[in-house]
Formats: sequence, C-alpha cells, structure tokens
Amino acid sequence: MRWVAGLLIIPNLILVVVVSLLFLARLDHEIGVTLATVDAEFYNAFRNGSLERIAFVMNSDYWTITAERWTGYLGALPLLISRIPSVLAMFMLGLFVGRQRMAERINDYIAPLRSLRRWGFIVGFSLSALIVLAVATVPPLNGILILFFDQFLTGPILAMAYASANVLWFQNMKGTWLLSRLADVGRMALSNYLSQSILMTLIFYGYGLGYAADSSLIDGFWVATLIFFGQMLVSAYWMKWFAFGPMEWLWRMITSWNIQSLLRTAK
Repeated sequence: MRWVAGLLIIPNLILVVVVSLLFLARLDHEIGVTLATVDAEFYNAFRNGSLERIAFVMNSDYWTITAERWTGYLGALPLLISRIPSVLAMFMLGLFVGRQRMAERINDYIAPLRSLRRWGFIVGFSLSALIVLAVATVPPLNGILILFFDQFLTGPILAMAYASANVLWFQNMKGTWLLSRLADVGRMALSNYLSQSILMTLIFYGYGLGYAADSSLIDGFWVATLIFFGQMLVSAYWMKWFAFGPMEWLWRMITSWNIQSLLRTAK
C-alpha cells in the first residue's frame, strides 16, 4: 500500500510543479510569446485532428491503417510511459485486495465499500468538472498538462468508486440471470475485447461498412451496447461447452507452455 500511495502521489506532485512553472514562465514576455505560438499550434492540431482521422480511416485499407497504428503507438510512447505509475498502482492495489482475500469476505467490507463509492464519485466527478473547466479557460499547452490530472488523480479515484459500486451491485444480484451472463463475459474477457474491436472497426472503418463519417456519439453508444449484449449471449453459450474462451485458452498455453484441453467435459 505504500507503493500504491507513492505511485499515485508523486506523479501528481510533479505535475503540480510543472504546471505551476509553466504559468510562471508566461509572465516573462519573450517566453510568453514563444508559448503563445506553441498554443496556437496545439489548438490547430487538435481542431483539425478529428476530421483528418475520420478521413484517414474512411479512405485507407486495412494494412495502411494497421501500419499507421504501429507508427502512432511509437509516437505516443512518452504518453504511454506516463501511464505506468497509475496503472501499476491499480495492479498493486488489486494484488493487495487479493492477498487480503477481501473478495471472499465481501460482507465484512460493505460499510467501507459504500463510503468509497459515495466519496469516490463525489470527489472524482468534482475534480473532473474542475479539470474540464480549467482546460476550457487556460492556454492550450497548460490545458494539455492539466488533462494529465485526469489520468494521475481522477482516474484512480473513479476506478475505485466504480469497482466499489459494481461489487455492491453484484452482491444484490446473486443468483440472477444477469450476473451469470456478466460472469461468462468476464471469463472470456480477452476474447470479447478483441472481437469487439474487430466488429467495431468493420462497422465504422472504410474497409468495412464505413459508418464513421455519418455516425454520432449516440450512434456509437448504441452500437457498442448491442454488441456487448450479443457478446453476453455468445459467451453464455460458449461457456456451456468450453472451459475457456478461445484467446484465454491460447494465452494459458503460451504462459504455461503446456497443452490444455479446451472442452469443459474433457477429463
């Protein structure tokens, strides 16, 4: 837990210092002029980026998009590396919860979970609102840095709030059809993640049905919802006959370096 605290606190302290220094730097006239130029470049890049992205996925074939995705990951490597502290903190928090066997004694933690759910949502959503307000009012470069608070601070807080809410919700759903279907989806998490990505790109990208240019966020929400419910049904049927999802089965054999039976009824 000391590692969790350090991984969450230290990046936020560093970010506070960096953002504060950037605001102070703007008080110098020459530096302020230079930063104003950078602000304009950032603003134009983000304003045009969405339209350019839609045009690219609509007019490119699968291999071109795949190659661009690899290049994009390399270009975004500093951003990906910056996520390590908060993601590692969540992994270590999960390790702590597992070692304490909290999942086996949920009833002993109902009151703390309720407090974490309540205050996690209050603090997390309040901080998110402040971050959105700050990004909308400060210069673009400062706004980009302030957005990192969403990753280092509000993200972990809301993650714990959502986890607590789900645990409490599932406690009230024991023995229900929905909980069993969600459990099936969870047992095939990797397979469902990959298949959902494949289906969504085939629906929205140009090498598929090409709906990206004509779809709104609401359209994307309903498509994702329908796909997920379809995956619940497919997962339930699959898990009746097989012990693992197809990708989970492959991953188990790779990590254990041992051939395993996929069929549930095999001895």
